Amino acid sequence: MAGNGVGRTSRTYRRLAADFKAACRIRNRLCMHCVQPIDYTLEDTNDPYAFTVEHIKPLSLYPEYAEDPTNFGPSHRSCNSSRGTKDIQPGLGESSRNW
Repeated sequence: MAGNGVGRTSRTYRRLAADFKAACRIRNRLCMHCVQPIDYTLEDTNDPYAFTVEHIKPLSLYPEYAEDPTNFGPSHRSCNSSRGTKDIQPGLGESSRNW
């Protein structure tokens, strides 16, 4: 991806990411991993609770989806980093009661 203008450094990606962040902020979207609120006002992008664009399909495995907004999800910096380059494993969710 380096040198071809595609990925996290391209103008298109930066614009799409900014638009996605604005839409998430308006809807007060939660982190897709921990399902906790994201502080959209944090300016320090290295803060563990700062908003980041999570690529649902990791860029390292699916570079063709780098600039596809349908591949974006809201995430905390720490949650995004802890996932690494693994595919998201869907779970069954929370049980409605203890059986």
